[in-house]
Amino acid sequence: MSSGCTALRWSFQAAEGHFDLLARREPITAVIEDPASSPELRNKLQLALNLRDFASAELGLPDNESYRSYADLQRSAVVWNVIAAPEFSLDAQTWCYPFAGCLAYRGWYRRSAAVEEARKLNADHLDVLVSPATAYSTLGWFDDPVLNTMLAYSDAYLEPVLASLIFHELAHQQLFVSGATGFNEAFAETVAIEGVKRWLALKGDTALEQRWQAWQQANAVVNGLLAEARRELQAIYSESIDEELALRKKQQVFIDLRRAYLEKIKATPPDSEILAALLAWQEWFAQPLNNAHLALHATYRQGVQALQNLLACNQNDLTRFYQSAAIIGEWPDGQRRAWLEEEYATPANVCAGA
Repeated sequence: MSSGCTALRWSFQAAEGHFDLLARREPITAVIEDPASSPELRNKLQLALNLRDFASAELGLPDNESYRSYADLQRSAVVWNVIAAPEFSLDAQTWCYPFAGCLAYRGWYRRSAAVEEARKLNADHLDVLVSPATAYSTLGWFDDPVLNTMLAYSDAYLEPVLASLIFHELAHQQLFVSGATGFNEAFAETVAIEGVKRWLALKGDTALEQRWQAWQQANAVVNGLLAEARRELQAIYSESIDEELALRKKQQVFIDLRRAYLEKIKATPPDSEILAALLAWQEWFAQPLNNAHLALHATYRQGVQALQNLLACNQNDLTRFYQSAAIIGEWPDGQRRAWLEEEYATPANVCAGA
C-alpha cells in the first residue's frame, strides 16, 4: 500500500474513531446518579469531577466542559500510537496534521491497524514501536471526556495518576505550539507534576503522598538510565563506522541498559515503595527495545527539567509560568529546542534565557 493510501486510510479511521468516542459521552453527573452504575465507578468519576474543578480553580487551567463527561470505549486504550525512528538515529519520524502541525507519532483507533503500519515501517528498516495511549487532547476543539482507559490503574496509584492525566491534557488546551511535540509534552508534564503535588498537599494524605514520591523517585532512576543510553547511542551514530559495527554497538547499549535496570532493582531495599515502583517497569524493559522507545521517552521527558526551572524562575506562580512559556513557544524552533536541551537546563541558564 502506498503512503498516500495509508494516509487516506488513517484519516478515515481517525474521523470514525473520534466521532464514535464523542457519541459515547454521558455527563458524569448522570452516570453517578444512575442506579446501574457500580459504587466503584461512581467513586472514580466523583474523583474525576473533583480533580476537574481543582484544575481550573487552583491551577488556572481552562474552565470548560472537557473531562465533565464519561465515555466507556470497552477497550484498553483510546488509540495505539505508532512511533518510528531510523535504524541509526534517535530522531523520530513525524506525521503532519491540521492545526496540530507535525507530531512524532500517529495514532490508530484499532491496534491491528497500528501493528500493520508498524510492520510496513519496519520493512523500510525503521525501528518501530506501537504504544497504547489511555488519553489524548483535542486541544479544546471538542469537549474531551474522561475515558474508561483513564480509570484502569491500581487503587494504590489511581488518584495521582488520574490527576496527572487530567492536568496534562488540560495543559495542552492552555498552551500548544503547532509542530513542537517535545516542548508541548514537557510543558504539559510540568503542569501535571506541579498539579499533582498541590493536589496531594491539599488532601493531606501522608501515605499516598509518600507512595507517589516513591513512584516519582523510581521514574527518575529510569529516566537517568534512558538518558545515558541515549547519550551512548548518539555518540555511536555520530561515528564514521560501518553499519555492522554500529549495529553491534547499538545492541550492546540495549543489553547494558537492561543490565543497569536489574542492578538498580538489586540495590534497592526490599519491601520499599521505590522497589515496587521500579518493578512496575519490568514488562517495559523485557520487550525488544529500539530507537523508537528512546525517541518516545525523550519526547515526553527531555524538556521537563527546563520547564520546571522556568516555573521556579516565576516563583511557582502558574499564571506567570504560562505567560513565560507562551513567549518561549513563539521562538524559532531551533532556538526553542536548544533551550530545552539538557545542557541549557540549569536554573541560571533557563531564567537568563527566558
